[in-house]
Amino acid sequence: MNIFKISFKTYFLKAWLVLTAFFSILIAISPSFLLQELFGLSQRGWKEHFFWQLLTFVFILPESAPTIGFLLRLALTLYLIWTLGGFIERWKGPQQLFFLFLGTTVLSAVLALFLLPAETEILFGSNLLLCSLAFSWLNLRGDAKIYFFTVFQVKVKWLVATLLAFLIAYNFIFELYLTAFLYFVLALFGYFYALFVWHSKSPFLWLAKTEGRIIRFQPGLPTLKPDQKKIKKPGSHPLH
Repeated sequence: MNIFKISFKTYFLKAWLVLTAFFSILIAISPSFLLQELFGLSQRGWKEHFFWQLLTFVFILPESAPTIGFLLRLALTLYLIWTLGGFIERWKGPQQLFFLFLGTTVLSAVLALFLLPAETEILFGSNLLLCSLAFSWLNLRGDAKIYFFTVFQVKVKWLVATLLAFLIAYNFIFELYLTAFLYFVLALFGYFYALFVWHSKSPFLWLAKTEGRIIRFQPGLPTLKPDQKKIKKPGSHPLH
């Protein structure tokens, strides 16, 4: 099965891709900080009633500049949104993809507005959104493997976990503590969204027992009586 082959895309996912490319390139080619202050999330912008920042900041790549490195990061970001978002859309529906996007956006915006260290600090959240998307996808397809040069294989779950650890460590080294904290929180949000809403377990076996208990005791889910948990022998009559 090709985990990256998605044949159906909704208008929402396409709009997500277009807006990410548009705002990121717009910020990158802007000669001044005016557009960053208009579309990035900041306490100053909130106080000046730039309420559109609550939506636009998640479509902007951090450290945008007209360089080859920026174009490569943008291409990779768009590709991951296309593949991971498309997989979630196909298996859980476009509405669930939208709710995941909305929840991630609201949570990251609220935390940032409360925790941004200064009014001049500006947050761009495209990578944060992608982090939540990746960890929710991990609960659906975390057993997948990626092959390098058809010989060396890596399990996706370890690749995603390693990238998260790298991003957190990188931001800590450069004293970007809020960004590191947001990466961690939004990874947890994506994981718990998939667990509670989709009832999908993570690929990490050491969490399986706890996740099973959480899913089993959620309100609204059917629970088996003790006598219904018995495995029926072939040819036996069904329990009444």
